[in-house]
Amino acid sequence: MKHFKYLAVLLLSVVSLTVAAQTKPVVKFKPPPLSSIIGGYKDSAIISVAEAERIIGEKIYIVDNKKVGYSISSYQFAYRKLGVTEDEQTGKISPTFTLQ
Repeated sequence: MKHFKYLAVLLLSVVSLTVAAQTKPVVKFKPPPLSSIIGGYKDSAIISVAEAERIIGEKIYIVDNKKVGYSISSYQFAYRKLGVTEDEQTGKISPTFTLQ
């Protein structure tokens, strides 16, 4: 009977520790809205290919809505190229974009 009391206390301790471990508070992180600036152009500006080639080597600035600056370690440059497709059955031409 003595061993049963220790076993019961041990089981209750394990159950209470398990319940306590499962009730961790959930921390929700809401990232601040960010803006990117390169060569005087902000966020998703529409520029010519020649202008993009000119500013591609310039420094990129990332700031939040409180003007706090962030650094980046690397980035990739991508652009959308406008093209057209023709529906072979109807002959209708429609614009399409490809990511380059």
